[in-house]
Amino acid sequence: MVIQLKDWHVQRRGSVNIGAMDFALQQEEIISVMGPSGCGKSTWLMTLLGYEELGLNITGDRLQYGKRLAPNAVPSDALYIPQNLPFNPNWEVQGFLSRLPWGNPSLLDTIFPTSPKRLQRVREVLHQLGLSGRERATVAELSGGEAQRAAVAQVLLMSPKLLIGDEFVSGLDPGMSAWILDRCRENMASSGGAAILALHDVQTALRISDRILIVFPPYVDTQPWELKRGDIAWNGNLLNTLLCLARLAKDTTPRESIRILAGYIHNWIKDENSFDQFIAQCHGQSTILLSASGEIQSVQIDSNATLPIIDQQNRIQEMLHTRVSIEGEFRIGITLPPTSQCKPLTVLA
Repeated sequence: MVIQLKDWHVQRRGSVNIGAMDFALQQEEIISVMGPSGCGKSTWLMTLLGYEELGLNITGDRLQYGKRLAPNAVPSDALYIPQNLPFNPNWEVQGFLSRLPWGNPSLLDTIFPTSPKRLQRVREVLHQLGLSGRERATVAELSGGEAQRAAVAQVLLMSPKLLIGDEFVSGLDPGMSAWILDRCRENMASSGGAAILALHDVQTALRISDRILIVFPPYVDTQPWELKRGDIAWNGNLLNTLLCLARLAKDTTPRESIRILAGYIHNWIKDENSFDQFIAQCHGQSTILLSASGEIQSVQIDSNATLPIIDQQNRIQEMLHTRVSIEGEFRIGITLPPTSQCKPLTVLA
């Protein structure tokens, strides 16, 4: 295991509460972390690197290759790429990259880090990233997307054993971000490394990841929900719905209804039969509502919200447009499909 967490709990009063959780990242594995801003994704990623700060309470153990890491120790052969790059604006791109400890540098390379051989390798990587002609530019002279690509050059040069990326491809066009993530996958496979990436694009996460962790506000669940490639829940519409639910939970006030609804959905993801039991409680009603007390009620269809429906083979069958409301108040609802062969994911009203 590249890194392992045992009973790992990260808390900051009023904003972050993730865990306590057990977690293991295997060699050649890529895990994506998703969820709304402000739930602690970046903070949690930083704690994997030994980050601590005043007001942040961290308990549990980190292990790398089976050996316990000290509380503030940085894992060996780790590379962190944040969304907002902390580079000195006066650094020259190729000069900075050539001085990094990549390629088993010799003593001569340490003394002369900008040797022709090392500079040539840097230029090759920058060319792959579409930065030919920008080698002598300073960081301040790069656009935001160019700076992100220059940061990704570190991955291609250093082949880290542990890559932690915090939305580090968010400013790139889809073609370039896909190409970069594919190169990251190749690097992990060749080096025996692994990666944990905070991403926001659903299709990118499904394509590149072996597992996806969804972080919710603490009142919904302090344990990130885990989706695994090959599970019935490995579905773009479902993942979109869960991320909408997480965002809704973060931004709105009818918290008890959302928490109960999230609990039903989570049970269904883990055990399909539990959702059948939930449907059986509805007594044939076409549309149901979870009230603040958790009671199931019938409501009237209003308008204009989208509900994906899947069949028994977990294929998208149709999209229902539904919205529920009672006396103008905001509520959360689920619309049941017209036939027993289909099951709903959820609707957010």
